[in-house]
Amino acid sequence: MYRRQLQVLSVHSCLVETLTPLYRLLASIANIETFAVHDLILLNSITLPPVPLNTQISAIHVDGSFPQGGRFWASLRHRLPSTSAAGLSVTTRLIGGWRAVTSLQEVLTAFGTDVQSVSINVLARSCDIRSLVPRPGSVISVPRTSIQEPVFPSFEFIDATPINLDLQLLSIRTVVLYFTTTCTRTGRDATTLYALLLENNWRILSNAPATITNIELRFQRYGPHVRSVLDDMRAINDPVVSRRARWSTLDEGTLARFPHLEAFLCVLCDGGFLEQYGPFQGAEPVALGPSCSRQQEFDDYVELLKGVLPQMHERGILQFKMSDVKNLPPVAAN
Repeated sequence: MYRRQLQVLSVHSCLVETLTPLYRLLASIANIETFAVHDLILLNSITLPPVPLNTQISAIHVDGSFPQGGRFWASLRHRLPSTSAAGLSVTTRLIGGWRAVTSLQEVLTAFGTDVQSVSINVLARSCDIRSLVPRPGSVISVPRTSIQEPVFPSFEFIDATPINLDLQLLSIRTVVLYFTTTCTRTGRDATTLYALLLENNWRILSNAPATITNIELRFQRYGPHVRSVLDDMRAINDPVVSRRARWSTLDEGTLARFPHLEAFLCVLCDGGFLEQYGPFQGAEPVALGPSCSRQQEFDDYVELLKGVLPQMHERGILQFKMSDVKNLPPVAAN
């Protein structure tokens, strides 16, 4: 019997009586590159068929809430062959607040030592993403030197509940994190966001097992690259501007916590912001083409990061790579 190969199987915002149809669908698929679950609500108790699954799953993406997720993931793992989830990658954007953190933890707990890589974007746990996007009728973002002032919603930071994840029992070797910059915010407002992103990323790393060998930090942006963004990132180290985690926290703490670390790879010029979070309903498009060449943007970030992460640079651990994910066209949903 022919069994399908799928790049993505996504279950999004569903209210279901039973998971039996989903189980049968999984059984009909030989290989799934990414199994994505976002806000799945089950009305009845979980009763999966006892028949084992012979399905290979390479990655699981989870966001939002899944009230009975712990039991589902544990039951699913029990029915999969021991090798079908080996080397698993788990990814999340943490959309859905503390419920998303809970959903992520339940997946990690269920699959345990199968998980080799964890990818977490903390942006949605650091601010209201809509605060980065201009409203209809506002002025398209321009560099700080312009006399025009863009009109945006007030910046809303999400700071009440720390990100608490237990990663200690996992066999992960790689952690992928994200750092999002934007020209739509400047000065103290922007530095506050960047400091919160840095702090939330460090919270994840500080709970990761010491056996990690690779850390990847991907730098995404919304809007064109302008030099003032680099100044706002440097200002994280200014105690007058920010009282949160410093770059030195990441620099010194990473070396102290991960004695087997082989590389701290900064992936620069990552254009995946809209791919992950857009399109935005009713948003005014922002010109996404860089105000300088992509190579100049890359060089600017290399210079910045060597300066704020000097110890990792001196050890030869700090590495840089140009992302192969370019910016999407600036098209917003109507």
